[in-house]
Amino acid sequence: MKVPFAAILRALRSQKGLTQESIPEGSNRQYLRQLEHEKSSPTFNKLQDLSEAFGVSTVVLIGAATAVKEDLTVDGLIAKFTAQMKALEAEGILAAARAELSGELLTSPAGRVIDPALRASIQECKAQGQTQAQTCQNLGVNKMTVSRYWRDPD
Repeated sequence: MKVPFAAILRALRSQKGLTQESIPEGSNRQYLRQLEHEKSSPTFNKLQDLSEAFGVSTVVLIGAATAVKEDLTVDGLIAKFTAQMKALEAEGILAAARAELSGELLTSPAGRVIDPALRASIQECKAQGQTQAQTCQNLGVNKMTVSRYWRDPD
């Protein structure tokens, strides 16, 4: 995505009659040069700074780069975006992300999401005398997850 993103940045800056030096403080000029010369990719925070500097949303910057990369029309991009966003919504992913942001999900100190039902299932296997390997196989869960819940019943 570096090449189409760089092209969008150059085109936006040119269309708005801006020089790299005229970009506001929040967007480091040297960093902008690196982006425009395809030597770097923006972080989310820098993407936000750039969108504010150019007066467009971050979705527009990413969408424009995607449209250029995939040779999509605006209507094609919107249709693809709409279909994928509706799929995320239908699968409950957006609701889960919103719940996580509102603090409704439990997390361990390391920031991992705790699945109480999975923890209970692993502890039940342990109580039945199964090994961790048997538990992995029976529940279809990876070794690290079984190991974490095996040691940490709470």
